[in-house]
Amino acid sequence: MLSYQVIKKPIKTEYGIRDEKAKTLQEHFNKSKTKVQRNNVIIIAMEDGYRQSQIAQLFLKL
Repeated sequence: MLSYQVIKKPIKTEYGIRDEKAKTLQEHFNKSKTKVQRNNVIIIAMEDGYRQSQIAQLFLKL
């Protein structure tokens, strides 16, 4: 699996400083048609800073 590095802009929140996410969850999942592609997109989204619970609630309907 190819790895990529994205420069993320730091964002100040009430809880501290975090990195801006490279893409929205919808952008991550737009092109995933098969289960294998979806699973790879889940890993990439988690590397981008999304939590498993966010992915499950919005896209996997768990």
